[in-house]
Amino acid sequence: GARIEAIEPLESATAPSLPGAKLPSGHDGQYRRGHITVSFPLDNFGPSIPNLMSAVAGNLYELQELS
Repeated sequence: GARIEAIEPLESATAPSLPGAKLPSGHDGQYRRGHITVSFPLDNFGPSIPNLMSAVAGNLYELQELS
């Protein structure tokens, strides 16, 4: 499966980065942000960049609660 290679924390924001984000109950108004580096095995997608982009886009839509 995928592996997280690096996490770089960034400053907090007052608005979500992803459109359509849902506020979790008890949200304090701050959005913690960061850059991550994720490695995917070649077996998952083969040499197909469109397949990789499709998987990443699909995962972003699943992150509404984590925006």
